[in-house]
Amino acid sequence: MEAELMALAGSAATTLVGLMISDSWAHTKDKLARFFARSGAEDEIAKTLDTARAELVAARETGDAPTHVPQMCSEKSTQICGLSCGNACGHADAACH
Repeated sequence: MEAELMALAGSAATTLVGLMISDSWAHTKDKLARFFARSGAEDEIAKTLDTARAELVAARETGDAPTHVPQMCSEKSTQICGLSCGNACGHADAACH
């Protein structure tokens, strides 16, 4: 099951990063912040997501997107996998093994 969760997290991260650099970002950011901030720190998570988006936009503008986008996907995949594993085992702060 771990491989399936990791594959799902990778796919979700790719979608997340794609949304960050699209016009749909403003619409989806708050919903994603609620998803990531299960403990109620939505404003902090929203700021973190905005910072990540700003990094992606800057990377795209400077031509560094081919390097930066995969790194961001990897980071977000790890976060999503941690949330998924936490849900599966009942621990909010669990990380994928």
